[in-house]
Amino acid sequence: MLRALSDLYDRTILAYPRLVLLTLAVLLVVFGAGISQFRIDASADSLLLDNDADYQAWRDMTKRYPTRDFLFVTVTPKADLFEPASRAIIASLRADLKALPEVESVLTILDVPLVKNVEASLSEVATKYRTLESPEVDLAKAREELLSSPLYRKVAISEDGRTTAIRVMFKDHPDFAKIRVDRGDLVYKRATGTLSKEEADRLALVEPAYQLGKRQLEETNRAAIEQVRSVLDKHRDQAQINLGGLPMITNDLISFVRSDIMVFGLGALVLAITMLGYLFREVRWVMIPLATCVYCTVVILGTLGLVGWELTVISSNFIALTLILTISINIHLIVHYMELYREHPDYSQFELVRLTARDMAKPPVYISGIGFGAGHWNHRSIVKDMDSVHSESTVIAKHVFRDAGITHKDIDVLFIYDHFTPLVLMAIEDYGFCKRGEGKDFVMNGRLRWPDGELPMNTSGGNLSEGYMHGMQNTIEAVRQLRGVARCQVKNARHAFVSAGNAVPTSAMILRGSL
Repeated sequence: MLRALSDLYDRTILAYPRLVLLTLAVLLVVFGAGISQFRIDASADSLLLDNDADYQAWRDMTKRYPTRDFLFVTVTPKADLFEPASRAIIASLRADLKALPEVESVLTILDVPLVKNVEASLSEVATKYRTLESPEVDLAKAREELLSSPLYRKVAISEDGRTTAIRVMFKDHPDFAKIRVDRGDLVYKRATGTLSKEEADRLALVEPAYQLGKRQLEETNRAAIEQVRSVLDKHRDQAQINLGGLPMITNDLISFVRSDIMVFGLGALVLAITMLGYLFREVRWVMIPLATCVYCTVVILGTLGLVGWELTVISSNFIALTLILTISINIHLIVHYMELYREHPDYSQFELVRLTARDMAKPPVYISGIGFGAGHWNHRSIVKDMDSVHSESTVIAKHVFRDAGITHKDIDVLFIYDHFTPLVLMAIEDYGFCKRGEGKDFVMNGRLRWPDGELPMNTSGGNLSEGYMHGMQNTIEAVRQLRGVARCQVKNARHAFVSAGNAVPTSAMILRGSL
């Protein structure tokens, strides 16, 4: 299969380099056009599972008791909060915020009813209450009520009486709210397997309307928040002002992620140029990897934009991984090309590139089973009780071998995370290669020794002998073994077991070769 693919690569890619470059340039333009449609989703929908029962319960509750998001502004005037100058600042802020097109209402400390300022019955106070703007208000009584009332203390005014809060309510969008509720119910049914055919058809109609409405609302909120910030900036010389609220957090989170992508991208670019320049000392070996990284990033972002897949905050670091993987692959290709050139200086450019591509095309290694686990003790301590009969490793082993469909006898080469020698024996027992307490006998008589042992272990040396790279080298060596290219090659290796460190939350996997 690899041979056939290599021949196809020679006939179609290497044989027509100019046509290939032209095709890649056209594709770059096409995918580049999709970047403008690339979106980051920081909403709750992107952070919760569709079948989350608690989230659905909250949605059901909001149908009966609707809630609305709002912004709040904290204001700490330079003068006393109850002084006329401070109240004038708050009144000016209120007027400016109310004038914004997307703002529905503004509630300040000037608007709250002061029931203790009127000596009357409760029914009379309901219609004759005073506020801080009432001409006959008693400021002393108002201060006392605001600072002592559970309705206002730590809500409208801080405990020290120096800071007040302003609630800014944006206009409601009932049509989109209805679509969001309807879509949420349908998505939950789909995730729980209770969606009917008619409901599936309705979801197909609702989904585009929901996505469009969400993007429009995000843009509306973004513009409104910018307008609010502009208003606040006009008054910052008169008081200490801060802005908060869920809409602001969501909006800023998207901005921060976009900024981080740009900053990290530029930082990675500078680091890549420095590293490649230091390693290879030639302009072409700097420009080719950088061009590849840019191309891959544009294609991925453009694809996401064209198909309408929004990136979540959690998955936004994929660009970093893309850059790292792309540069590492380029370095491998460049190093091997240079090795071939030194060995065969008379070879043509075509032959060198062809051999580089062929040599770097390796047979795949598959993950047959994988698991991660943490014991019940981990809410108290990261280190487990060594006397416990069961550990996270025993649980993982059952799942990994079950998923792989093999037994311990099918493992040809073993890779145990050897952070401490005694824990290697414990891991061998916990992962089920021998019973508890039999580890010392299991490893006797060269059972784990290469090349004649029954189950060679850590054939590249492991953490204790090769280098403490936190087990990464064990995974790499396992792949080498299953490809048949390891220095200490185990004959006919077909399955490899690789573990992370035991005695803490850990993981393990079984790899299967394709040879």
